[in-house]
Amino acid sequence: MQEWLTGAMLDPIIEGKRLVEEASAVSVPLRLAGGVAMRAHAPDGHPAFRRECGDLDLATTANAAQSVDDLLSAAGYTPNHLRNRIDGARRRIYYSSETALKVDVFVGDRNGDLKLWHTQPLTRRLDVDPLTIPLAEQVLMKLASPEHRDKDIFDVCGIVHEHPLGASDVETVNSDILAACLARDWGLWRTTTEGIERCLARVTTIEIADADRDRVRHRLEALQRRLDDEPKTLRWRARAAIGERVRWYRPLRPTRLKRLRFLVARSPYAVGHFVWRGVRQAIRLIRRRRFGACGTHARFDPFGSYLPPEKMFFGPGISIGPGARVWADEGFYVAEAATISPELCVMGRDPNMRAVGRPLSEVRSGGVNLPVRVGRGAWLGARVTLLKGVLVGEGSVVGAGSVVTKDVPAYTVAAGNPCRPVRARFSPEELAEHLRQTVSPLSPQSVIADWRDAGL
Repeated sequence: MQEWLTGAMLDPIIEGKRLVEEASAVSVPLRLAGGVAMRAHAPDGHPAFRRECGDLDLATTANAAQSVDDLLSAAGYTPNHLRNRIDGARRRIYYSSETALKVDVFVGDRNGDLKLWHTQPLTRRLDVDPLTIPLAEQVLMKLASPEHRDKDIFDVCGIVHEHPLGASDVETVNSDILAACLARDWGLWRTTTEGIERCLARVTTIEIADADRDRVRHRLEALQRRLDDEPKTLRWRARAAIGERVRWYRPLRPTRLKRLRFLVARSPYAVGHFVWRGVRQAIRLIRRRRFGACGTHARFDPFGSYLPPEKMFFGPGISIGPGARVWADEGFYVAEAATISPELCVMGRDPNMRAVGRPLSEVRSGGVNLPVRVGRGAWLGARVTLLKGVLVGEGSVVGAGSVVTKDVPAYTVAAGNPCRPVRARFSPEELAEHLRQTVSPLSPQSVIADWRDAGL
């Protein structure tokens, strides 16, 4: 059942390459960053350093930020408007219900720098690689965080395992660029060298062959020596004299305070709105833990009725509007990227209507109980009612106010009381292309056969 729930999610690397190609076609500078960029350079890298990419990181310039926003909106991504208005000068966040992906767009300033924990180069050299930011910038993004998360350490080890150090950028980590950059900023040098030390300590505990471990260790040590040997500027030496008595990086945690100030400055009811939003998020978090399963980026009304909660199984990227009322003793399954409009009603059980000598109000249990399922990428309009045992097929659309009493075939438009298929969503050629692009487990032949059985 978990396989049916999650389906075949779109590969972030494939989606990232598609977005970069679309941006390049309209002369918008956009490159892959983060773990996706590492995988793009080494698709067959060492298994010990390979990890699944849960989201998609991109990098662009300040001048192209609005063009990237338009490009992602046209591609079906929804921006986080509040977050982007507060912090959009350096980072913008987008979500997609179609691909169940979260997209982070890092924005370089007018000088091509990214201002996070440190001011570090990001978009000065986007012309070096047509697909990703250069390998040197990838390494610096991972090492310039004082948190030094384990996944960042694995990414750095994976990059230096697959790519040697050198003075060029052709499948090489340009150590000259890194050394010149860190020789001007003691704080960035301090955080980066600490990250290298943690990588050296961590690689000794990773289960890999001795030859692979030695390769990573030798290259990290060579990078450390190259950074130390670079002549330092007067600014670097002056800051080094102060040392760690003063914090050498800027904190990123006051985002909530900035959000509160932003809201207060724009609405007299902003404080109440901010508190109410926090209450909703807290209740949603509590309810997620009680569900049978709840995927990443799943959105649902925290005040809806979901009974019993342990029988609720929600896939990643799903959306359930406010006012949902669900009663399904045998389970309610919503597959990935499905969208359900407000006031959903699910009746997965019936009273025992054959009970003799007792009113129905006293025999609410004992009837037929069957699971209710909503397929991958389906769309349900407002005030839809789903009765016991029905399956709303993958990619189907159910009109508002419909009462679904029988299964709805995949990729059809259905409506009415009782709900019946009205037409197919695609032509056979469009269906085959759509299933290919979305990596669907269904075949065009099986979907078309279901259409014929439904009289379409």
